[in-house]
Amino acid sequence: MSKKASAKKVASGPAPKAAASKKTAAPKKKGTPKKKAARASVNDVTIRMYCQGLGDCFLLTFPGEERPVRVLIDCGVIIGTADAAKKMQQVVADIATETAGHIDLLVVTHEHWDHISGFVQARELFEQQLKFDHVWLAWTENSRDQRARELRKQRDQRVETTRRSLAQLQGMLKSASLASAEEGDDSSAMDALSEVSAARQVLSFFGPEPAGVTLAADGGVIDPAAKSGSTSDAMNWVNSRATRFCEPGEQLALPGSAVRVYVLGPPRDERIFKDAPRKGKDEAYEFKANRLSFDAALENRLSGMGLQPNDSPFEWQYQISTEEARTDGFFREHYGFEDDPLGASAPAWQRIEYAWLEGANRLALKLDSDTNNTSLALAFELTDGRTLIFPGDAQIGNWQSWGDVEFHDERQQPLTVTSQDLLGRAVLYKVGHHGSHNATLKSGGLEAMTSGRLSAMIPVNEVMAHSKRPPKTGWKMPFDPLYAELLRRTGGQVLRADHNASALDALGEGVETAAKSSWQAFRKRVRFSSTRLVGASDTAANPQPLYVEYTLE
Repeated sequence: MSKKASAKKVASGPAPKAAASKKTAAPKKKGTPKKKAARASVNDVTIRMYCQGLGDCFLLTFPGEERPVRVLIDCGVIIGTADAAKKMQQVVADIATETAGHIDLLVVTHEHWDHISGFVQARELFEQQLKFDHVWLAWTENSRDQRARELRKQRDQRVETTRRSLAQLQGMLKSASLASAEEGDDSSAMDALSEVSAARQVLSFFGPEPAGVTLAADGGVIDPAAKSGSTSDAMNWVNSRATRFCEPGEQLALPGSAVRVYVLGPPRDERIFKDAPRKGKDEAYEFKANRLSFDAALENRLSGMGLQPNDSPFEWQYQISTEEARTDGFFREHYGFEDDPLGASAPAWQRIEYAWLEGANRLALKLDSDTNNTSLALAFELTDGRTLIFPGDAQIGNWQSWGDVEFHDERQQPLTVTSQDLLGRAVLYKVGHHGSHNATLKSGGLEAMTSGRLSAMIPVNEVMAHSKRPPKTGWKMPFDPLYAELLRRTGGQVLRADHNASALDALGEGVETAAKSSWQAFRKRVRFSSTRLVGASDTAANPQPLYVEYTLE
């Protein structure tokens, strides 16, 4: 609240009369008197989730001092989405219409394509039809911050070298596959090739591959070209408009509103790299132990343009050169050199000097998770104390760091509120990372959301997620145990971006009798857009709306 508004509340007694004008007031015209605009109440809070696919885009509306205050959080959709650019342009056009081209605050949580692609795909609309008063990013995006610069440099190098190693391995596997097919057996090479392709799908979170990351005729890698249209391009555009880089522990005023915003993460310590729960600690809703032991070695060996097929993931004392191996009896008998007793029985791509490159699969997943952990995680606090939790795609380390955050106001005065207080008053949870297994903490996370009035929104497209790899069965979004727990804790009050009114009503049929009246009241506050999402949905028998909007009770 502004100082001016605060002063009005403190003042007591009748308001002073206005000084009389020397001029005679004009007589009022007859007819219906003009009504004063109704002042927004604390309940005039809406959350609009756009349904463009597997991606995030939320438009929040809060009561303001003079007019409704608009907050846009992220704007993107994953690579591989049909008619992606058309969908994002439709979303941005709707945002411009709904807000009359005025966004009070733009929040961009992290640098992943499914959160920021719209700033490339619909840039013309953003530049011509929308104005942002404030733009908030996490401290990790601040180019003046040394730690942030180090993280970005490290990430950019890892993304580039991982893409290069996967492209190189893919070239070798394609050659091996063709050779094996001529001999009537291509299963092993084809399986490996499929895994490499899956890893490149994971890297799609970092946007389209640079035009130069392609295979040469000999299977080598052509040098990368410009990054136009990449996540870097989108993020640079946003970053150039940034008005604040948020730090954990800050309590900020939402411009033009009495709403307060608490910055939960990302952390500044090493927890920013913790993306998976510890085995046996029951920290999240599943533990993924499927990691290669030499991921770290692979990461250390990949360095810029110097990647060579014969690089080794092992420390020097455990290495043997190809020349030395050729003079060693064991290797001459078992390794498969052309002049060995066994001949060249094993394809070259199966030898360890090439096979170690397959560790890039897991490194791709690690890169994805580390970037998720840089998410700007926020809690919006309404004047009556209720909160809305928007964690971006924060993973375990980000969530766990919240417990240590000590909040202070904009004058650096300490506050007594804790992250557990904020979670305990949550009435809306934007589910992290499309409902994946390790992006919602249990204890200290979802289990701390005990207001009894919790609703949840999941920006997910389950069909799209299941088509992605790895693993072979696709991405489990939403993850079943987490989804079941969300339904239980909310009494079925869960909105999904891949549901329409019919799907939501079907979900409501399964709500237990004790929660029926609450769910029916919730359902009355849910509105689906009458506009269909462009693309295949236009002709579908069960069409997808452009957005779903929820108004708090």
